[in-house]
Amino acid sequence: MYITITDRDDGFGAQFQHILFGMVYAEHKGYTYVHKPIVSMEHNYENDPLYIEKLEEFLNIHGNFKTISDIETETEKGQEKGQEKGQEKVQVIPFWTLYPFVCENFDICLEGSKAIRDYKVIFWEKKQNIFPKEVDVIHIAVHVRRFNSCDWDISRIQSDSYFLNVIQKIREKYNGKKVFHIYSQGSQEEFCEYDGLDIIFHLNEDLRDTFVGMVSADILVTSKSALSYCAALLTDGTVYFIEFGCFNPPSRKWIYR
Repeated sequence: MYITITDRDDGFGAQFQHILFGMVYAEHKGYTYVHKPIVSMEHNYENDPLYIEKLEEFLNIHGNFKTISDIETETEKGQEKGQEKGQEKVQVIPFWTLYPFVCENFDICLEGSKAIRDYKVIFWEKKQNIFPKEVDVIHIAVHVRRFNSCDWDISRIQSDSYFLNVIQKIREKYNGKKVFHIYSQGSQEEFCEYDGLDIIFHLNEDLRDTFVGMVSADILVTSKSALSYCAALLTDGTVYFIEFGCFNPPSRKWIYR
């Protein structure tokens, strides 16, 4: 049976999480995941008319997964050959079915999931890890969520002291040269507390570059954000995770701060 997910109108991270959860739900149930193109997305600060199209291309889903249109075309051809109407129908899995199931069965749905492993290969097609593996050099991506015009939940904004404490713990814990990459929004003046010889700022960069950086890093420090949560699901690096919400279950492999 073919299944797909409902529409969402949140930002890239939440929509990407929605897609990943749809993939693992389909895998666990023995279904085939069908991609439903994204119709709206927040955080398009420059009102780029191609914003969604660029991010869909970035996910590299088209060509690797069937879409609703593909199934509709197959159905029409099947009917022409005398197959029963609706034979190729796609079932839409509601949010309140999808998320509770994946979260309650996180260990079997996401940890060790073949769907995630297969998608990681697809994700990296036409992309490169931006942090080359170097002897005695550790690249740490730190996602510092800042308040923006699309935010409504200020509880998702974690204090700078939290991130500075994690950065210091990592400095003390790991040997070798460490380079901290701060991914966030705003001006560098707002991050004066982070200044250091081992700090590189990536502020207001293209969302795609930010996400690839977080997935590429040897260590990822997440914020209360679906964006860095999805990066944590895809990275092969060590994850320092801060819990938030009931629909963002952590892996047992992650380090909680």
